Amino acid sequence: ALWLTAAVEVYTSREVVAVNGTNQRLKCTFSSSSPISQQLSVTWNFQPEDLSSHEPVFYYLKEPYPPHLGRFKERVTWDGDVEHRDVSIIIWNLQPTDNGTFTCQVTNWPDVYGTIGEVRLRVVQK
Repeated sequence: ALWLTAAVEVYTSREVVAVNGTNQRLKCTFSSSSPISQQLSVTWNFQPEDLSSHEPVFYYLKEPYPPHLGRFKERVTWDGDVEHRDVSIIIWNLQPTDNGTFTCQVTNWPDVYGTIGEVRLRVVQK
């Protein structure tokens, strides 16, 4: 027997360039073969350019959970609309230390496997 597993497809911009000190919306949308479930979760992570360890940026499960510590504490807000399959966030007051790769992962039971969206952020001086 052949079992077909449903998957979530995640879509992001490949690269975003933003000016130091400004705010930037990191867009992430998804498609799923299943209806939006109460178990839908979104995980945003960050990996700095020096490839040191991943850092949590944001989590969503029924409601937004901004980080309580780390470099993004009080600097990230939810800007998504799950019903419209948009799970975007806004990073406030960008700094050069925010250069790196942000990943956006969505699970929508029973679609628990799928692509992980990646956005490379470059913060530049004016």
